[in-house]
Amino acid sequence: MRGIFFTSLSILSANVGGFKSLFSALVALLTFYPAGAGYSESIRSGNSREVCRKTISGTMSSLVADSAQAEDSVVLSETYAKKSKQREAEEELKMKAINKKLEGKDFTPDTMAQQQLIGTSIKVYHTQMLDSLEQLELAKKKKTEINTRLAKLRKNVELLFTISMNDDPEGASRRLFNTIEWRSLCPKYRVLCPLPAEHLLILVSITDEIDDVDQGCLHYSKLK
Repeated sequence: MRGIFFTSLSILSANVGGFKSLFSALVALLTFYPAGAGYSESIRSGNSREVCRKTISGTMSSLVADSAQAEDSVVLSETYAKKSKQREAEEELKMKAINKKLEGKDFTPDTMAQQQLIGTSIKVYHTQMLDSLEQLELAKKKKTEINTRLAKLRKNVELLFTISMNDDPEGASRRLFNTIEWRSLCPKYRVLCPLPAEHLLILVSITDEIDDVDQGCLHYSKLK
């Protein structure tokens, strides 16, 4: 009977011990999850400052590239519109010369065929010009939208970061975006490095203007 009692007690102790281990694991899991939910591994490790910097740098880089592309689209559309208008004018001169022949008595069936061919060319170039002008208006609108957003973001970013630009390797006058570095320095080996109050307000103000997928800037703005 005594052996049975100790056996039952051992089983009960083992079950209680197992339950405590399971309970401890659940508590640890529940304690960890809310803190890490929605954040990347680097943010959970306390490096939200660097994640935020890379996020803003990426947004700036994309906008600078989009601005350059929009500018190229404007120039390209203007060029096509001018060329199409010029070719249309050239064909119009040819048409005047053909019409004079047709008014006289020395025209041939070939003259009639040339008139039709030139007429078709005039329509083609005119359509191309209209299409290019339409594309030009769209490109100008997009360029304005992008440059407005870029100027607004850059104005605030320059208060928080030092912006580094590079010369175009192909020799163009356009400067290329390189990277940004925090103006507010962080002591070496210090991971938790909150921003000064005035910089913090600026960072919060631009969170809606960046693609903060990893929520690095959101997390960093909450450090005190």
